[in-house]
Amino acid sequence: MIINLLRVVCFATLLLLSACGAIQYTTQMQNAERTFREARAEKAHERAAYEYFYAKTYLNQARKEAARSSYENAIRYAETAEKHFAIALKVARQRRAEKGQ
Repeated sequence: MIINLLRVVCFATLLLLSACGAIQYTTQMQNAERTFREARAEKAHERAAYEYFYAKTYLNQARKEAARSSYENAIRYAETAEKHFAIALKVARQRRAEKGQ
């Protein structure tokens, strides 16, 4: 009885630990995609093209890594994407303000 309970607890623990990467990836991708949508709405692809497309490349790579279940790499790529989308957003807003639009 105790051995069966111990097996169930161990299995549940392993199951939860294996899902941690996927959960962290999902959270990070949601953050990166939110920042992506904000940058796109601010026309960062026109006003801050380098930063925008740099970030978009990392976002796409994050998706590829997640498809391979390489969540640690996917999280790093998504973090980099979010960071550079934020930079693109900032640059795009500055350039819009400079033009008075």
